[in-house]
Amino acid sequence: MTRFCKFPFGKSLILKGKPESRTYNKSFLFHNSLYDSNVKLIKSSSYAVGETLDGVFNSRIYAPETPILNSFSNEIIDNSFWLGYFHAHYGHFLLSTLQRLWKIDQKKDFIIAPSFDESLINNLDYIGIILDALEIDVNKIISPSSGCELRNITVNQSSFVENYFCYPMWGDFMRGISKKIISDNCGSLSETPVYISRSRMKSGTRFFEGEECVSETLKKFGIETVYVEEMSFKEQLDFWNRNKIFIGFSGSSFITSSFFGNKKLIILHHDDYVFGSQLMVDVSSNNKTAYINVENFISRNLEKENVFKIINCEAIISDIINSIRIMGN
Repeated sequence: MTRFCKFPFGKSLILKGKPESRTYNKSFLFHNSLYDSNVKLIKSSSYAVGETLDGVFNSRIYAPETPILNSFSNEIIDNSFWLGYFHAHYGHFLLSTLQRLWKIDQKKDFIIAPSFDESLINNLDYIGIILDALEIDVNKIISPSSGCELRNITVNQSSFVENYFCYPMWGDFMRGISKKIISDNCGSLSETPVYISRSRMKSGTRFFEGEECVSETLKKFGIETVYVEEMSFKEQLDFWNRNKIFIGFSGSSFITSSFFGNKKLIILHHDDYVFGSQLMVDVSSNNKTAYINVENFISRNLEKENVFKIINCEAIISDIINSIRIMGN
């Protein structure tokens, strides 16, 4: 019998209303966050996530209430917009870096993004493509030194906080991005499921030895395997735009569904927990998703924490086929 995941990692709250925006006349930059004129943390400026530790939820903010090293510089920057810590990793870029860009005043002279490196635009194609779709002038993005003073800086509340909450407008915001990048006119969607493999990933949080067996067996059922890391970002969007049913181990690739919505997802998990972020993506995108716990069919590499080995491929295949039948075509 297929075992479905029981618990969320973090929370998956869909809040009412919309995020707020506020302009601060005077603030200071420390710990990749802003501190007000009294040198107290402006919480909406900091990177935050929800997490579950020993069964208890915690909202983690990655900055102290007061700066640990409050050495002020002589640099003063006026009339700017706060983008916040610049995560380049695909999943964090979509769910955190972008999430203050739901509204931006184009008259601002600078966009403040601690840790931003201009080379990211050339090395990771999705960054430049998405920022261009949002009409963000990348020449305005700067990464000032710690301790600088920022005057007249606008801070938007995030529309999505990983594993914690999002606002209803977030789904429309993400779908609006894809509409500016690719054409919606793809004809009828393919109802043949596709399997997204992680076996050719060069970096990631989890690797599954023996995944080739899953791909080879699914092919006997007419299910082809794709390797999204070998696609350009636009090719990935086109791939998601043309297909309806997606299968694979939990990962950032499934966040791509937020650009379209109304997808059917079969996501394999190494334990009983589903990331709150994925739950929010699926609710906001109106996805129909099966979260399957396959921990009984894999073993953990004791020397490498993020490496697992598939020990019962047939059972995983059975769960996948059963889920396809339950979800219908």
